[in-house]
Amino acid sequence: MTLARRAGAALAALLVAFPLTACGTDAPAVCSSVDELSASIDHLGKVQLGETGRAELESQLAAVRADLAQVRTDAQEQFGDQVAAVTAAADIVRERYQGAKAEPSASTLQPLRTAIANLGSEARALQDAVAGTC
Repeated sequence: MTLARRAGAALAALLVAFPLTACGTDAPAVCSSVDELSASIDHLGKVQLGETGRAELESQLAAVRADLAQVRTDAQEQFGDQVAAVTAAADIVRERYQGAKAEPSASTLQPLRTAIANLGSEARALQDAVAGTC
């Protein structure tokens, strides 16, 4: 086999192993919905907690809730356990937020921060699980 044929065969093998497609065009819907959820949770984690960040926090919580609803639609069947873990973590964030909203103080904001961090961890676990299908 000549060098040109070997190079051509190697290129063909690479194209079969790594098809040239537009990024994400053939990816299942769950890929983009999990990415959007992760981005919303990242933004939520960057919100300054306290009275001045209350409106932004409420807005980000609404974005997380909407993105999580889409993830449930797209991923429930295949990734039900991971989606349930993210949903449970989001529910805890909402509970902690209600407590901090009713009585804003360091003792109510710290559990909210912890809940947001846990939500981020659960979202990363979901993203890792979904990555194999994307």
